[in-house]
Formats: sequence, C-alpha cells, structure tokens
Amino acid sequence: MIPMLPSAASSDALRVSQDLIDRKKVSALGTSSRPPACYRPSRKAIARGVQNTAHPPWRPRVIASPDELLEYFVSYAVHIEQHPLQEDKVFFCRGKAVHANLRKSRPLTMAGFCVFLGITPQAWRCWRKKRRDLIDAVELIEDAIFAHKFEGAAAGIFKANIISRELGGIKQI
Repeated sequence: MIPMLPSAASSDALRVSQDLIDRKKVSALGTSSRPPACYRPSRKAIARGVQNTAHPPWRPRVIASPDELLEYFVSYAVHIEQHPLQEDKVFFCRGKAVHANLRKSRPLTMAGFCVFLGITPQAWRCWRKKRRDLIDAVELIEDAIFAHKFEGAAAGIFKANIISRELGGIKQI
C-alpha cells in the first residue's frame, strides 16, 4: 500500500482541531484570556494617584454623565408618547361591524427605561447606590416616573388599581 500524503485541506483541519484541543486544555487549567472579574489598581497605581473607579478599563460605561442620562430619559419619554399601545376595537354601527384602532397611552416605567437603555434593573439599583455622579439624575428620573404614573391614574388615563399597586398604595392580601 502506498502511503498518502496529507493534502493542504486536511492539514488545515488538523491545525484547527489541534488549536481547539489546546484551548480546551487552557480552559481546563483555569487560565484564560478573560480579564479578571474585578478591577483593582496596583499599589504603584494608587501611589501615582489613580483612583479606583471600580469600573474596569476594558468595559466602557454605558452612561458617562448625568446630562447624558437625562437626555436618554427625555428620548425615552418622547418614544413612549410617539408609540402608544394600539387596541383593535370592534363597534357595531347600523348593523355593521366597524374596526377601529384606539391609541392607549403607555405609562413610563423603570423596567421600560432600563430596557430602553439596555441595562438590567440590577445595574440601575447599583447606579443609585454607588454612582455618586448620577444620584441627582437618578432621583429626578424616579420622581418623574412616579409623578407620571400617579397623575395618569388620578386622571383616569391608567387603571388606578394597577398603578397604585405598583406605587405601593395597595397591599395584597
């Protein structure tokens, strides 16, 4: 039998499979190319005056300043106004069924704003506790959302029982 020489395609496949095996060995040993979970500057960095921002340099902040956060909130409120919920309602008029699309106002919510920003509610709570630069903007946004829900429920735009439960007015039995 004549031994076959490996072709270029098969040698590429061997290289790729060997690379995958090497990666699995590295991940099994616990060493990986991922950065550490928590960023802590070295003693030399602290001596040079580098502040520990508790934010790793390889992941940029979603919100850099309070003004940027407030701009995002205003754009969220405009988005909510421009995109109300649509309800398909059927009316009977003179024996005929008539379809109508009713526009229903949407309340501003913290969960909706977090989705709009692309963050988790846990990140929002972390901002409220730890980001001293955003404290005023966070409180202003939470107060604006509370006022929007409360005034909408008082005016009859939103269902009062749902809004009052969310605002903490009704305790469930």
